[in-house]
Amino acid sequence: MTDILIYLFFAAMALEFLFALWLNRRAQSVLDAFIANPQLHEAAGRPSDLYFVWDIYRLRYRFARFLKKHPAKPASLACADADYQFVRKLAIVLLRLEIGRGLLIVLFVFAHQWLR
Repeated sequence: MTDILIYLFFAAMALEFLFALWLNRRAQSVLDAFIANPQLHEAAGRPSDLYFVWDIYRLRYRFARFLKKHPAKPASLACADADYQFVRKLAIVLLRLEIGRGLLIVLFVFAHQWLR
């Protein structure tokens, strides 16, 4: 039984990583706009070009939390409002997936101990 849980966990992680790759590709214009504006870039936690692929897995959630706290696009940000809203919604989804993955790891540890 625990083997199945491990396979499901790794399959979920692979799907989440593919989602992050796709999201990073779609978010490139928004990320570039943040990088071009030094004040917003600093306020948003200095996200890199590969934020959704690399930084979020290094537990740097500041940019995703910045997007969550700011439902309206900042006026000085040079990107389309629709792009900002799309990236904001998907960043919130990815942030929740990260929290869910952490809870899933804890659940699998307890399930492994219980099923032994």
